[in-house]
Amino acid sequence: MRGGETAVKTGADGETIMENFLKIVGWNPLVKNAQFVCNNGLRHKHVSKGERTTHNIDGFFSYENPLNHGYLDVVLCSSKHNLDEYSSKSNVFSFLQEMADAIECAPDDFNLSPSFTTNKEIVYKGVIFWISSDPDEAKVSIIDRVSDDLLEDENLVMPKLKARNYDSIFLIDNRKASFVFSAISTAQTLFPGNSIKFLYPHTGRNNDTDEVMVAGEIMPIQYINSSILPIVIDGDTVSILLFCDEPFNRNSLSKIIWFAHKICGLANSITIFFNDYHATRHENEVNFVKQSFKDQSFTKKITVRRIRNFDFVTLRESEVITNEASTRATLKLQKVKSSSIEDNLERILPFGEMMRPIIDSTALSDKDIRSFLTRKGIYLGKTVKAETVPLLSTLLLSPQEVDVLKYMLKVKEDKVKSVPRSARLVKEIESISKISSTIYRNLDGHLPSNCRLLEMPHFEDVGEDALRVQFRIEKTNTTKDLITGQQINDAALYFELRDGDLNVRMDYTSKESYKYVSSVFKNVEKGLIENNLIESEFLSIKFGSFSGNTERINFLLGFLQTDATPFFPFFQNAQLEYIVFKPDNSITNGMPADLYSLKDKVSELRIGGSELDTIHYFNPEYKMSLLMESVKIAYKFNHASHTGNCVVQLEFRNGLTEPSAELQCNLEIRKGRGSRGVNVESVRKGLLERMNRIIKDQFQRSVIKEHIELGDKLSH
Repeated sequence: MRGGETAVKTGADGETIMENFLKIVGWNPLVKNAQFVCNNGLRHKHVSKGERTTHNIDGFFSYENPLNHGYLDVVLCSSKHNLDEYSSKSNVFSFLQEMADAIECAPDDFNLSPSFTTNKEIVYKGVIFWISSDPDEAKVSIIDRVSDDLLEDENLVMPKLKARNYDSIFLIDNRKASFVFSAISTAQTLFPGNSIKFLYPHTGRNNDTDEVMVAGEIMPIQYINSSILPIVIDGDTVSILLFCDEPFNRNSLSKIIWFAHKICGLANSITIFFNDYHATRHENEVNFVKQSFKDQSFTKKITVRRIRNFDFVTLRESEVITNEASTRATLKLQKVKSSSIEDNLERILPFGEMMRPIIDSTALSDKDIRSFLTRKGIYLGKTVKAETVPLLSTLLLSPQEVDVLKYMLKVKEDKVKSVPRSARLVKEIESISKISSTIYRNLDGHLPSNCRLLEMPHFEDVGEDALRVQFRIEKTNTTKDLITGQQINDAALYFELRDGDLNVRMDYTSKESYKYVSSVFKNVEKGLIENNLIESEFLSIKFGSFSGNTERINFLLGFLQTDATPFFPFFQNAQLEYIVFKPDNSITNGMPADLYSLKDKVSELRIGGSELDTIHYFNPEYKMSLLMESVKIAYKFNHASHTGNCVVQLEFRNGLTEPSAELQCNLEIRKGRGSRGVNVESVRKGLLERMNRIIKDQFQRSVIKEHIELGDKLSH
């Protein structure tokens, strides 16, 4: 067969596999090979073919979403099939953009509107079915392969996608397709002739009455590339099958048993499936986990089995067994009322409404959540929490995925963040000891209800001109937190006399330690003012402290100029590695065309790489139109006879939306030969003290420069 014919046949096979796959998950009938008008021809133009006039998709399916009763989903489906091994990872960029463009134009075409009347919000989404028929790649995860590239190069592809108006795109690869097909085929093999349905747990968005749980024959899009799949066998008795696309271990089993009790505690039988379960090796571990639950009448219903492997590629040639329309009413499962299985923090598997306080109350940023979803193969048009929290509440996360969120949160809470402030002394003070008693008397602070001080504040003299007060806070985590048990958070106040000023730096690691040390600082500030030691309240550097966008950017980029006196010899060879910014929507004239196209559409842009200070965004005509929130700069350092590499992040956290956001500084030592056998934390603290001095000097110099430039303009 010639190359062109092979390509056509490969494409047709891919469409057949996708169509039959979607049949077994209830997306039947699929409207195939739809074409509709492109209303953004220039913006959606082909790279080689010029302006686009139409969009072509391999199929679409609409349904009322059972996990979010406010939505009617219209899902556009695209098949990408490789006969041999997966094609280049870079193809994912064009696949995503092609789908995002189609979703943007789809609502304007009548032919893609639902054929029935609805009062629900119609939401257009996309599924990219990207598979390989190569037997050696039967369970390969192309999602894993492309995730690093997407996150590292998101500045190349994501700005283009962010400029598109689309809800979400879900990617299915060999591993995801194999898991879903094997799970459903296993269920059909074990229960031949029975109706197979998908369980819809209470998500907080599907109008649950707290009395019933429902199941149906349509798999919601949130399950299409999930690692947890709940199936209901609707026979003479109700059997629940919970498939987990992970290796067996006690921790995962314990969490899934807890999950099963929450969503289907009164089912007649529950079977939990793992990829590698082996009865001989794992039976005792299963019994050990069962005994850890008090409700033996519930755990007796549970059996554990191995998922059987079925090759989804056979869908191109075999007849598909689908669920016939059931004659019985929608299956309703009475929810369990028992509290005999406790919400032990170590064994919960959060889902539904439980996800909202977890995501809302933690230090996870919009970027963290976007990264997490990208690694699941879910790509969002909007990544603010107002959009991501509702989605996360309708997803079923596996034990390993919850552990990933835990790790992300733990890393965030372990990093030390610093906020510098400064106040003018009423008169010159020769030693920090002259004000230490005032500081000591005012160290009262307000602790969050789930925290306690482990010990009295610890004073540490750092020479005659400096003093550090350290706090150790024990936080008891709740079911709203992914991190369980007790956690130690450190905080500190660092005071330094310098050039007639009293400089203070607040160090903290978590939200709770920030709240506490901030309240202590306010009391200390009040005491210093009442004792006539400082002229007024401490000043901090805020996002709104600058006269304009250009001045703010110049201040942040000024930290690249290591030939300036304050830097030498501590920080050298500065390299700008990362920036966060967005177009200033308040600018009405003079904005460059490429920025203007993103105005009012992009909430933030993140660029990582090397030599970023040379990119065109830092030309004068761009600076005035950009709001810059954060920079990350790598340095070679030389401090206290130690040399090495460090990275400094200067960030006005949430500054793109809050002008009152304070400048925060985070400094981390990069591991290397120079850090071996060194007290890294001691070096980090010393460098951070130097950097905070530099921050103050840079800010004062930038303010002076602004005044000089303003005077020159006025004189002319």
